[in-house]
Amino acid sequence: MPYTTVAPTVPPVGGTGPAVGPCPGAPPPEVTPLPKKEKEKDGMVRAKVRVVVPEDARLFVDGQLMKTGSTERIFQTPELDPNQTYFYDLRVEITRNERVIADEQRIVIRPGQEVTASFAGMENKTPAVASQSK
Repeated sequence: MPYTTVAPTVPPVGGTGPAVGPCPGAPPPEVTPLPKKEKEKDGMVRAKVRVVVPEDARLFVDGQLMKTGSTERIFQTPELDPNQTYFYDLRVEITRNERVIADEQRIVIRPGQEVTASFAGMENKTPAVASQSK
């Protein structure tokens, strides 16, 4: 609701009783607008996600291959409801000695937060090898 400025009133003759209305010649009341909200769409807020991966790694976010190629991948989420909690499933794949090494993490995200997931050192993991038993 906007704030209004009330025009001054003339006191009654003799100084007692209620005021009798606006002063003759007084300007009309002004309407003051409400203060503006900071940039925010219906309370929606973004989060920032940072993923540290080995060089030449392939990063999948919820099954989608991300096309960036650095060792530090940073992206912003779409606008999120601040009353909710969200998550991304991350999968990183690297190829070493003609074998694929993969690792997965689920990160929990709350609007307004910055979240970091690290896959550093995964190149030192031994790839899983399927074996047959007799």
